[in-house]
Amino acid sequence: MNMWQQLKNVYFKPKRFELWCNGVIYKCIGIKVFKKLAEQVGRSMGKSKSAENNYFLWDWSKKGLEAFEKKTRYNEGIHIISTLIPLLGFISMWQDKDYGLIFYIAGLLTLINLYALLLQRYTRLRIHLLIVQ
Repeated sequence: MNMWQQLKNVYFKPKRFELWCNGVIYKCIGIKVFKKLAEQVGRSMGKSKSAENNYFLWDWSKKGLEAFEKKTRYNEGIHIISTLIPLLGFISMWQDKDYGLIFYIAGLLTLINLYALLLQRYTRLRIHLLIVQ
């Protein structure tokens, strides 16, 4: 395993604070509510449970869980970028005291993508707990 792969594994592996009480930290910040909302939005956009979908778990076998865990890594990578771009704009506008509509849109996009990122981590934690037990 090369160094890049090892670094990715260190980043994506559930952290101790995430493992505490089986992810209670995520429940406290309302990730389950966000998950239900995201599922409703996904279904309304025509996304369904299928092998081609990165957002719905359809195979509960160990192999299926491991495959879905890899998909959460991909999704989290997308949401990292999707969080950082509006966050940088938000910070820049905040420093310039430019509180127009774009400031609030950037803040909202940052928050939505941050929660989507955290949802991927929560899902991966749940998969980890299922595979380890």
